[in-house]
Amino acid sequence: MKFATILYLCVLTFASQTPLTASGGWSASPDTAVAVVTAIGNQWNVQMTTDAHHGAIVVWQDRRDGITDKLYVQRISSNGSLLWAEGGIPLAGTPGYQYYPRILADGSGGAFIVWQDNRSSTGYDIYLQHVSGDGG
Repeated sequence: MKFATILYLCVLTFASQTPLTASGGWSASPDTAVAVVTAIGNQWNVQMTTDAHHGAIVVWQDRRDGITDKLYVQRISSNGSLLWAEGGIPLAGTPGYQYYPRILADGSGGAFIVWQDNRSSTGYDIYLQHVSGDGG
């Protein structure tokens, strides 16, 4: 019941959320872009939200192992520094594919992330994970 309530609140929040604006303390010049991940393989389907401290939390699909799409997440400070592990931290260490992440700030430096996952090998299910401001 707790999971269903959280999912319901997230869906309501996504549906009613007004667009957020974010600003960082680094240059907008393409020469000074911040590399969030430079791992081998493809990284795509990027989603981003504020971290409530003038930075951002980014989640993306990643095929760095060459076979299976997994989700990784990274927090970026207001000055453009990466705050979590280089290359991001894996969102879920389970087998199977992880697709189509969506992210919502929690207002305390972390975020809620929801995605499609086929870890059960019988189809795709919806999962929700909270990531705290320290990456836990």
